[in-house]
Amino acid sequence: MLVRGVRQVRKEGELRDLMTKLKRYLPQSISVHGTIDMLLHYGPSMPHTTILSADPPGSCSLVVVTPACSYKGIQSVTVFWSVEEERSEDMAKLLGMIPGLDWSRPVKLYACCIDVITEMDGLVIAGVKQVRRHTISNGHLYTLDKCQLKTPKLNGDFYISSLGPADMEIVRSFWRYSFTETREVHLKMITAFPSVAIRMKSSKSLKAKETDVQNKWDNGSMNEKHKDIPEEERNDEETLVSWIHSYKNGLIGNTFTVKEQRRRGLAKVATQTLAHHFLQKGHIPVVAIDSSNTTSIAFHKSMGFKWSGAVEYAIRFPEGTSLKDLEFKLP
Repeated sequence: MLVRGVRQVRKEGELRDLMTKLKRYLPQSISVHGTIDMLLHYGPSMPHTTILSADPPGSCSLVVVTPACSYKGIQSVTVFWSVEEERSEDMAKLLGMIPGLDWSRPVKLYACCIDVITEMDGLVIAGVKQVRRHTISNGHLYTLDKCQLKTPKLNGDFYISSLGPADMEIVRSFWRYSFTETREVHLKMITAFPSVAIRMKSSKSLKAKETDVQNKWDNGSMNEKHKDIPEEERNDEETLVSWIHSYKNGLIGNTFTVKEQRRRGLAKVATQTLAHHFLQKGHIPVVAIDSSNTTSIAFHKSMGFKWSGAVEYAIRFPEGTSLKDLEFKLP
């Protein structure tokens, strides 16, 4: 079928058809597949996101998400195509047709599968050749495809809830890649998308609330609302100590436990709870872990997550540009 160009995919039915097609290419297509999945489930809360595919529909496997992150200092895209089915030169022509994307400036390639990232090296897009790819992170994908998780157990000092607006600053302060999202978008991520927060109790009794959390786990409704314990009902002495949340591309991560509360299994409970919720709702629980983070890799393997592929977060520098042209400092 002759490919004429790229088109924006807006209608729910077309998005569902595209997601179904992308299932054939999992896990390589996980970032674009996950973005569409989140868009269909959380559309009103989703940050501005454009989904592009080949025109006419079904003429090739190319799918593009832009912007991939909200930071205004750099353009960003998530790109997928089947390297076995498409010619990279044809894909370069289509990428050059993406509205509003200037390939003569640096472009952040966000969570693109390694095969596509490699194919893009040296491609001439819109008359501009890449001269350097700066890798920010090599993300190994670990996926949980079966619900083999036990009901989380916490000792009496803690309880499970979800992240809320008041948690924004502490969560952001410990996120290494916070430069990729504006505060407004990050707030949406932690409050509108599924998340898990573990809090240290105050002296106030929370027995009834604990029972409610147990029921939510059992019937699969955990994190259906922003907060299982309403923020206005929380005592000021209750402290957020561990958390995990979802990203707009459907991956889960940014798992963190404050130093004073480590070695208590809190991160495991938080991860299990969010993974369980994803499985109950038909989502795929996937984490992307930098290849250097062997501790996190071992941690997720211990819960049944299995290696399923790799993605890369990188910046494409065209001729005449370098790191000096970036408006932010890379970690």
